[in-house]
Amino acid sequence: MGLLSNTTNLKQYRIIDGQLSRESLGFVQEKLQRNAFIPIEQTQEEISCGWTILGSLDKNDFGNINDWQRGNYLCFTLRIDQRKVPASTLKRHCEKEYEKFLQNNQGFKRVPKTEKEAIRERVRLNLLSKTLPATKGIDVVINLDRQDLFVTSLTDKDCDLVEKAFQETFGGICRLRVTPPLEMAMEIAPENLQHNLKVLNRASTDAIVEQIKENVWLGQGFLLWLLHRTIESDSRYRLNTPGPLLRDGEYVAYLNNRLTLTGSAEGGTQKVALSGPQSGFQEARIALHGGKVLSSATVYLEEQENLWKYTLKSDSFHVASLKCPTVKLEKDVDDAEAEEHALFYERMHLIESFLQLHKSLFREFLIQRLDENKWTDLEMKLENFLENGPLLEDAI
Repeated sequence: MGLLSNTTNLKQYRIIDGQLSRESLGFVQEKLQRNAFIPIEQTQEEISCGWTILGSLDKNDFGNINDWQRGNYLCFTLRIDQRKVPASTLKRHCEKEYEKFLQNNQGFKRVPKTEKEAIRERVRLNLLSKTLPATKGIDVVINLDRQDLFVTSLTDKDCDLVEKAFQETFGGICRLRVTPPLEMAMEIAPENLQHNLKVLNRASTDAIVEQIKENVWLGQGFLLWLLHRTIESDSRYRLNTPGPLLRDGEYVAYLNNRLTLTGSAEGGTQKVALSGPQSGFQEARIALHGGKVLSSATVYLEEQENLWKYTLKSDSFHVASLKCPTVKLEKDVDDAEAEEHALFYERMHLIESFLQLHKSLFREFLIQRLDENKWTDLEMKLENFLENGPLLEDAI
């Protein structure tokens, strides 16, 4: 699910303590080339990690700036090749070598520890040399105007690799910081309500882990509000943030298909996943009334004839399985490179449009949540919404 696929993941970072700019493209080019991917097919190396051209995992030459700088964006892919020997295979081959050692050294009843370790390492390296590495690519795109960066993977392991590679490449002039939900909220909240948001911040430091953990109320409240709006309103909104779509234009937003709820239970955390078309969200409302909270939900955004569908994580605001309107790469064209660039710009237009819609919806919630008078009324509505929800037998 890369950037050029119709379905992708998005994790947002902010570039801080410096910046990457159009004026520094020569420096960026030098750093990317120095940290470009190095193949390991003909070696015994276990892992290789480095930059390649977006959409071309085998192209690691950054000599042509147009390959990785497109308009307002820098784009490239972190390629990871890794060999792995299955534990069962390694064990089987080691046992054979241990037997050979004992046959050739009759004075030993068992293989000495140091010899055993040496045999194991020798066998492992031999097997690695016969194993083709598995290849994975993680796409990265940087918006030079906003100085933000998006990664198309949400796994901790992949994101750690991207963060490490970015630090090794650009650590001398800038670094990455994950964008927590509260920081995003501060960026888009109306100025007159930002003080209220600061007061509601439950984190005592700026540490990312604490910011996310202590302010889960923000994402959970947003999804609960959207669930209420999905059932109790016509789900129509107006765009209220800047972006490629017409400001004040109308769009539709609602929840459907899949909700995940979590709550405390004996022995740990209980998770409830509800999937399939939801009729009134009866089961979800019962679970919420019982003390569970929304940890993720599938959100639909409609603007004119276009539809975006994604799963939002309430704690981190990471976007999973974002499905945009379809864009296809035309084949058998005279200028394949121009067609690939056109595909990139169309995809970025759709992603930027999604971000505008997503932020507008979140801002609509913040306007209700941060205004004390509006929140008093909204809180009462949400309580009634849950308390007067369906009875258990109605949901069965």
